[in-house]
Amino acid sequence: MDNPSKTGFTMRKTYAISVALVALFLVYVMPVVAAYPYPRDSREVEAALEFLARAQNPDGSIGSYGDSGWAVMAISIAGRKKFESFGGNFSALMDYLRNNWPADPSANDYARTILAVVAAGGNPKKFRTSSGTINLVDGLKGFYDGRRIYDPGHDWAGGTALTDDWWGIMALISAGESKNSEIIQNITSYILSHQNGDGGWGWTETAGSDVDNTA
Repeated sequence: MDNPSKTGFTMRKTYAISVALVALFLVYVMPVVAAYPYPRDSREVEAALEFLARAQNPDGSIGSYGDSGWAVMAISIAGRKKFESFGGNFSALMDYLRNNWPADPSANDYARTILAVVAAGGNPKKFRTSSGTINLVDGLKGFYDGRRIYDPGHDWAGGTALTDDWWGIMALISAGESKNSEIIQNITSYILSHQNGDGGWGWTETAGSDVDNTA
């Protein structure tokens, strides 16, 4: 049986990491909202970077494998040098992603890692892992069924999840895919066809709308 206090600590740490990542992503998205600019040298951004540096584990990870991918994106946006000035090790974080690439990756694993590699200035078509170099873009496209990103083997919703579709679009375009290409246009049409009556989206084809997935 899990130790309740240990489980509680892990949940609190995971939540705190998520909050820090959101704060750092605001550096990228908030400049378009004049009321809330978050410059890189703001107290909020520096506090989030410092937290992530302290949360980094000896193996280079920050939270889970997925969290670590999001952390790469956030730190790349907010400033690697500042992260490292707080004791973080960006190279170790990237090495963790390379050395722990899953044996059975999901579509979201491919999409998230493409976004992370591109944010870090790398080439997602030549992602070096402990077992060899892989093309993340081809891997993600392997889940395309002609109209959407379809990954029932990793989908808790039995193949009806929409999350891999919008992350897939962002990842492919970040890697150089034209927004006018057939794959992007078809996936976009699929997403639009599952918009709810209130204008939003949920995480699956039938889920109620929520702010997180709609944004």
